[in-house]
Amino acid sequence: MDQAPGKAVAAYYRVRNAENTSTYKDEIQFACLSMSCMWDRGEAKMPLQKLLGRLCKDPGKGKSVSKACLECLDNPWRKDGFLLKKIYSLVVMVKREIPGVMPDFERLADDLIRWNYDKRFIQRNWINQIFN
Repeated sequence: MDQAPGKAVAAYYRVRNAENTSTYKDEIQFACLSMSCMWDRGEAKMPLQKLLGRLCKDPGKGKSVSKACLECLDNPWRKDGFLLKKIYSLVVMVKREIPGVMPDFERLADDLIRWNYDKRFIQRNWINQIFN
């Protein structure tokens, strides 16, 4: 969020929840809101991990998508944006390969906020939904 244009940050603060959120949550919510702008309103929503699971079953793309998913799952959310870049590339792939369905970015934000929890239950949930 430190490098985002002023108009984007202002728009984010106009639409975000009125709750008092931390900078950590702000960055995640801003990233998810920004990614959601790639879709039109009214498109069907599905959890990102389920959409990735569909791509993993594709004979032509499955191996590369699986590898990209595992790279995400092995990394914590950090301020340097490494995980965000990986997730963004997966979101772009979903946009290109699965038209008419958008990831549920509210759920993605909730998952990313809890991404670094000790038990890594979010990552286990994603593994189950992507690879089963």
